[in-house]
Amino acid sequence: MREFALKIAQTLAKSDAALTTELGKEKRRGRIFIDVNRISAMQTSVAPYAARSEPGLPIASPFGWDELPNISPTSVHHKELSKEDAWNNFFANAVSVTDVIKMLA
Repeated sequence: MREFALKIAQTLAKSDAALTTELGKEKRRGRIFIDVNRISAMQTSVAPYAARSEPGLPIASPFGWDELPNISPTSVHHKELSKEDAWNNFFANAVSVTDVIKMLA
């Protein structure tokens, strides 16, 4: 899965200058880092809607692209999390992994 995710990330980064897969912070300055490094043994990630261990109990929440300029990792708190679920239509446009591999070939 990691190799598959990396190929998708690299394809996205090649098609959009705002995205990168570069590991070094100095190489990705001003761009959005697509991190596929968590798709590996012994790696951890934060699940959507999980509470973060920070003052004010910020929440790890999914966001739409249009919301990104207005947020930070600690900007959404449990009392403010009342918007519509950003994942409610997650499967509406689902594509099989096999079809994605064919598209990337």
